[in-house]
Amino acid sequence: ADRMLDMGFEPDVRKIVGQIRPDRQTLMFSATWPRSVQKLARDFQRDIVQLHVGSDDLSANADIAQEIIVTGGYGQKLDLLTEKLRELDSSGASKALVFVGTKKSTEEVCNHLRQQRFPCASIHGDKEQYAREKALGHLKSQ
Repeated sequence: ADRMLDMGFEPDVRKIVGQIRPDRQTLMFSATWPRSVQKLARDFQRDIVQLHVGSDDLSANADIAQEIIVTGGYGQKLDLLTEKLRELDSSGASKALVFVGTKKSTEEVCNHLRQQRFPCASIHGDKEQYAREKALGHLKSQ
């Protein structure tokens, strides 16, 4: 739900919900629980049941260094990713996870990294389960 709101689909969601039966069952899933999602849930649902996994306190892991880099476009992102991975490699880091926004980007980034001589495996919903497990197993075994 949070992703749909971020992408500007709230008016569309409200229009669709307004056109369906009021005695419907509505399920909402959200990785986060910001006020905008809470309001949407209250507006669309009755007798709400919430299932929380983890904590409501959203905080970054203090053991993970985070860095924000503003780029000029997709090509520059790939170049900077390659540069960062080379830096990690030279410092002795043997593993990295790279998250992207789409299945297509997953394949594009992995192909780019392979061309740069980085071992890479992609995981997304169109992959068979055995392929996903193999990729994770390979990452764990290194």
